[in-house]
Amino acid sequence: MKHIIYIALFFTLASCNQKIKYRYRITGFVNTKSGKHEAIAYTDTIHGENQDSVWYFNTDGTKLTIVEPYTIEKLK
Repeated sequence: MKHIIYIALFFTLASCNQKIKYRYRITGFVNTKSGKHEAIAYTDTIHGENQDSVWYFNTDGTKLTIVEPYTIEKLK
């Protein structure tokens, strides 16, 4: 069910006429109570990175950590 919500949210954001520009696209995994799940994150600032994870803060102040294997793509 969560995957359907994420897909719907993605298409909603992708279809917006307003262009949102981010500096980074991070693909990897997030750890949740139900296990490890794939994730894609778009952000302007990466607050920290080490060998097995990268993290940033959302606009509401919550911290999001993407764990390995992850890739960081710098967007134009």
